[in-house]
Amino acid sequence: EIVPIEGHDQNGHKVLCEIDEVIRPGASIEDMQKLRPVFDPANGTVTAGTSSALSDGASAMLVMSAERAQALGLKPRAKIRSMAVAGCDAAIMGYGPVPATQKALAR
Repeated sequence: EIVPIEGHDQNGHKVLCEIDEVIRPGASIEDMQKLRPVFDPANGTVTAGTSSALSDGASAMLVMSAERAQALGLKPRAKIRSMAVAGCDAAIMGYGPVPATQKALAR
């Protein structure tokens, strides 16, 4: 989910960042099928179309108590109700959030 936020362009002018710049609305299935595999040219399935962009996954969050937010005149946008830590075998890299989410939701 993208929350609109003010930023500055390369010239220092204020801009509103409110869209995911990685999404290519004009891309089609046919375009994706033309992309070459990057690791195994003969049998691979990982292409630029099936992988996340270098900029994907960036985020920022300011965490503080409700009292501190009020003192600074800030309006809270979310509340942390639960959290958990979990690990998994390195052979299934990327799966770690699944058991952590399950633990957090069970609390």
